[in-house]
Amino acid sequence: MVTIIRPHMQTTAMMPIRYARVQVLARGCVAHCGALLLFTLLTLASAPTLALHPSSAVTPDLIDPVHHIWSVASLLHMTLAWRDGLWSFFDGNIFYPTPHAASFADTFVGLLPILLPLTLLTQDPTVLANMLAILSFVLSAYQAMQQNHGLFPGIVPLILVVIALRAKRGRVWGIFALCCGVLALGPALMIRGRILPFPLPYAILSDLVPHFALFRDPTRALAGLYLGMAALSAWGTREVIAHARARTTRRLGVGAIIVGLVALELWTVLPVARLAPIPQGEYWLARQPHIHAIVELPIANATPLDWQRQTEIMRDSTVHWKPMVDGSESLDPVGMARRRAVLDTYPLCAAYLCLVVAIALLSLRFVEQPARRTIDSLQNKTPSYAATGNTVWH
Repeated sequence: MVTIIRPHMQTTAMMPIRYARVQVLARGCVAHCGALLLFTLLTLASAPTLALHPSSAVTPDLIDPVHHIWSVASLLHMTLAWRDGLWSFFDGNIFYPTPHAASFADTFVGLLPILLPLTLLTQDPTVLANMLAILSFVLSAYQAMQQNHGLFPGIVPLILVVIALRAKRGRVWGIFALCCGVLALGPALMIRGRILPFPLPYAILSDLVPHFALFRDPTRALAGLYLGMAALSAWGTREVIAHARARTTRRLGVGAIIVGLVALELWTVLPVARLAPIPQGEYWLARQPHIHAIVELPIANATPLDWQRQTEIMRDSTVHWKPMVDGSESLDPVGMARRRAVLDTYPLCAAYLCLVVAIALLSLRFVEQPARRTIDSLQNKTPSYAATGNTVWH
C-alpha cells in the first residue's frame, strides 16, 4: 500500500510544530524583556539623581567618574578626527609632550559599538558617560546595589548560594567566586592590627606576573565574587522553584518573591556628586588658535584631592583640546615626575614654562587661600581671567 502525501497535507501537519516554536520564542522574548525592564527599574530606583540630572551629576565621587567623562570625550574626538590611523585611539591631549598619551589611560575603545549609537541621542560627554554607567548597572543586574555593601552580599543571596552548593550545582562558579574573594583580601591579611606572616595570592601574583601591581585596588576582585555568587544564587533559586511542586503560576510567584527579597535587601541610593561648571578661561583658550600647548597649575598628583583636581582639569580641556602637561593616570610616562617637580616650584619655573608650553593656566579655585590672597594683591585682577605674560589667571 502506498500513501501519497500531498503538499497541502504536509504544510497542515507542520503548522502545529511552527506554532509551538513561535510560542517558545515569544515566551523567551517576554522573559528576557521582563528581566531587562526589572533591572532597569532597580537601577533607576538606585540612582534617581543620575537619571534626572545626567549632565550635571556623577556617581559616586569626582575622581574616576570625571575621568570617564574625559575618556569618552577624548575617544569620540580622536575617532572623528582620525589623524593617525589606529594610533588615533591613543592620541590623548594629556602628559604633553608624551606621544600617544591616552595609552596610559582608560581608552574605552571596547565600548565604541555601544557609544557610537548613543551619540545619535546626545553629544554631551557627561550624559554619555552617565548613560554608559546606567547601562553597566542594568547589564550586570544587581551590581548597582552592591556599591555600598562592602564584602557583605546579603543574607538572601547567601542562603541561595548554600542551597545551590548543597544540591551540587554550579561548583565551577563557586570556585571562581572563592578565588576572587581571596584576591580581594589584598597582599596581606591583618587581624586585630597584626599582619599575618605569610603572603596572600595577591602578593605572590604581584611578584610573579608582570604589571599585575597595576591592579591597584584589590577590592575590585569583588566584581568576580559577586558574579560567581549571582550564578550560584540563580542555581539556588532554580532548586527552590523545582521543589515548590506547584503550578506554573505559583512557581512564578515563588521566583518573584525571591527576586523581590533580594532587591529589597540590597537596595540603596547611590551617592551623587555635582559637577562644577567649566571656567570661562577654558572657553577663552578655545578661541586662541595661536596657543598650542598649555599647563594648568597646580599640577600635583599625590593625594586624592590632587587626583580630583587633575581629572576636573582633564574634563575642562574637552572645551578646547589643547595639548597639556597635566594628567592623572595609574601609570605616569617617563619624565612626568620630573616635570611635576619642576612645575610645582611656580613661579620660579617661568623659564622652563617658556621651553615646554606656550601658556600656563593658574586655577585659582585650586589655590589655597593664603597663596590666593598674595596672587590677588600682586595681580590686582578684576575680570574672571587675565593674561599676564605667559600666564592666564582664572
